[in-house]
Amino acid sequence: MTLKTLAVALLVSIIAVAGAFAATEEDFRNMTGGDVLGIRIEFTRPVNITNHDDVFPDVDPSGRSTEFTFSGGTLRNHQAFTVSWDASAMVTDWEWVTHDADDGDSPGYDCSTTVGPDSWVTLESVLDRSWDGMVVCLEPGEYEIPDIIVEHDVTLIGLGDDPSEVVVSYWGYDSVSLIANECTLILENLSLAGAVCFRNLGGGHCIAREVHTTTGCEYIENFCSAAVTGGGTLEMYSCAVGGYVHASAAGHVILVSSTFAGDGFWGLDIRGVAVAELTHVSFSNRTYGCNLDDRARLVMNDCTFDSSVEEAISLSWTNTDAKIEGGGNHIPPELLDGLTYNLPEGFLADD
Repeated sequence: MTLKTLAVALLVSIIAVAGAFAATEEDFRNMTGGDVLGIRIEFTRPVNITNHDDVFPDVDPSGRSTEFTFSGGTLRNHQAFTVSWDASAMVTDWEWVTHDADDGDSPGYDCSTTVGPDSWVTLESVLDRSWDGMVVCLEPGEYEIPDIIVEHDVTLIGLGDDPSEVVVSYWGYDSVSLIANECTLILENLSLAGAVCFRNLGGGHCIAREVHTTTGCEYIENFCSAAVTGGGTLEMYSCAVGGYVHASAAGHVILVSSTFAGDGFWGLDIRGVAVAELTHVSFSNRTYGCNLDDRARLVMNDCTFDSSVEEAISLSWTNTDAKIEGGGNHIPPELLDGLTYNLPEGFLADD
């Protein structure tokens, strides 16, 4: 064997060994709408964890395994956790850890005050005297409130086993309006009867997790379930929207793993320079799934429209500068017949 042949063989061996031990890396982004305390990841075959972000310093087990739990810290909403491993295995499943194992079914909140439907302290009076960081826990039942402007960072969380067990309505009518004025308003595990679930004044931030809304109100737009006006932000996670979501001016809407259910005209209506980001959102029983006007921007990934929707995406006749982005969406071709817009490559899934 010549020296040149030996060198080539040695180089091939080095490359093969390096390939065998090359690490695979993946990012997991927290889009739950709140903080998470850890993550569980399953693989197709046993691996060793070679590196991971120190936000979760604890790894169980410490050796080779097909399943790992990373914990010991807090990952904020929208932040990512990166992990790498030493084998050519794939991730088969993963889930966020949202509360300590010893907490049982705890939602992960410490209640500042707990209100019942028959309590002498009403939900209205509690919200009128709220403070930053206040967590109001609602026992199962129905609560009637007037229109309320919230001016502090407040969380409302239903203590029922299902969002339908805690219902907030407007003094017996078909609408309720919670307005976030330059603060963060969080709603979780409850239903809003009828109406606007929240409106944002400029700078307001609303986060909804497992919130159900029914038809709507008439004083913002007909049958509007949630509206973002001004420079506010609305985030909805695992929610069921009975009406539609409206954003105007510089409003920002984020919807994840949510559904537009029940009969309605629009699912999403965005105007001005508003931005809407949708991930894993399904549309049914709508005349129009998404309506864009002015310079609105729609980012849609892995969303689904069924045949009960008449038109998936519509552009206002005054529209000239709207933008549509995203990919992997499941939309029957006939629902796009009236769309005069060149959708980006990959916007539609190959199905």
